[in-house]
Amino acid sequence: MSKSAVSETKKAKKAGAPRTPMPPAEEKALIAEPYRDVVALLTLAALLILFFWEALFGGKTFLTPDNTASLSLQTFVNEAKEQGVFPQWIPYVFSGMPSYGSLFTTGERTFDFLNELWSKLLQVITLPSSNDVSDWVIVYFFIYGAGIYTLLRIKKALPVAAMVGAIGATFATLSLVWITVGHNTKMVAISMLPFTLVFLERLREEQDWKKNVFNLAALAFVLNVQLRSTHVQMVYYAYLAVGVYFLFELISTLVRKESVQPWLRSVGGFVIAVIIGASM
Repeated sequence: MSKSAVSETKKAKKAGAPRTPMPPAEEKALIAEPYRDVVALLTLAALLILFFWEALFGGKTFLTPDNTASLSLQTFVNEAKEQGVFPQWIPYVFSGMPSYGSLFTTGERTFDFLNELWSKLLQVITLPSSNDVSDWVIVYFFIYGAGIYTLLRIKKALPVAAMVGAIGATFATLSLVWITVGHNTKMVAISMLPFTLVFLERLREEQDWKKNVFNLAALAFVLNVQLRSTHVQMVYYAYLAVGVYFLFELISTLVRKESVQPWLRSVGGFVIAVIIGASM
């Protein structure tokens, strides 16, 4: 640097020339980025445990009309088991109904490996609870909220916003009322809908075929759990919701003049997953 340049710099400093401001120091986040999702899900689980504390650990249960009504068939089913006969006809409801057609009795499914594995997992999770009538349903409340959270996160929502959405959906009146009236299998079916949309989104966005094999397998498992809920009404509504999702994404793709290949990949994956899930 020349002597004239040095002297000009000194003059500027003496004249009080504005200095380049230093960048502000970054504030340390309360929760580190890798742990925010875990903390959000643990918060949801803690809120559910606190809300259902009396049912889980207080020795109380819900007086549910649907569950109480189903007890009227228990004597008939137990007598059939003692005789070594599978009842293919229920004679005491609506002048008689087929067992499988009405889904009152469907027999043991010990051959269904995934079903047995999933049932054992639920038993392990609910081991601390003393209420084996409702505790497994509360697990599905968590699964439902976790699905909402995951869906919002992959749609680029911040962890706090996604957590608020998950808590709002889980503790909505329409959600909570199902366990109080005995619509337990309804909660099983609807809890799988957010994860259905999650894996459909991943099939649409992911191009790596190896990752999409996992996404397809996970989607088939989710749809299988939903079908095994045996709540035909909610499965029907869930598939309608998926249809609306596909229609929206198709219109959005055409408007933006993008390739329809990702959309076709997602639709094709859903069809394959439905076939696999139903076949299981």
